[in-house]
Amino acid sequence: VTAAERETMLKVMELISDDKSTEAVAEIEKNRKEASSAVFDFTLANIWFQQEKYEQALAAYQVAVEKFPKFRRAWKNMAMIYVRTGDFAKAVPALTKVIELGDNSAVTYGLLGYAYSALDNNISAESAYRMAVLLDGDTLDWKMGLAKSYFKQQRYADAVSLCDVLIKDNPSNVDMWLLQANAWLGLE
Repeated sequence: VTAAERETMLKVMELISDDKSTEAVAEIEKNRKEASSAVFDFTLANIWFQQEKYEQALAAYQVAVEKFPKFRRAWKNMAMIYVRTGDFAKAVPALTKVIELGDNSAVTYGLLGYAYSALDNNISAESAYRMAVLLDGDTLDWKMGLAKSYFKQQRYADAVSLCDVLIKDNPSNVDMWLLQANAWLGLE
């Protein structure tokens, strides 16, 4: 970020903190040029992301990663939009890029598992969910995703076994009982 860009960004951040996102967008767009820092595109995309203007946000994030291909936060936010909008075919490579760039959070792996599962790539979903559970063993969604990946691979005994643990900890969760019952049926 150049000195001039820094001053503009300070002004933009002040506008954002004062809840003046329309003025912040106008300030960014006034100073945003092809050669300007990817921070302008990223900040603009973040505003649109918060306003749920996903198409505009994705376009701005794309510009940011074209300018700076290792912009991990931009890749992660793009991936989040793809997951939210159900575009799992685009979410998988974006989440994979986030991991390649060094993000090792349970959320990233869990969302990758979710995206793979939605694409019926259950072996990859299992691997991603395993990493999510390894990094965050308290989040039920990751464990449930892992159990579902076992079930979809027809690994019914593994699904039954994991559901035993999950049901013990969450006896009122109907989805776990249903998944385990279906796994038992799979085992005949």
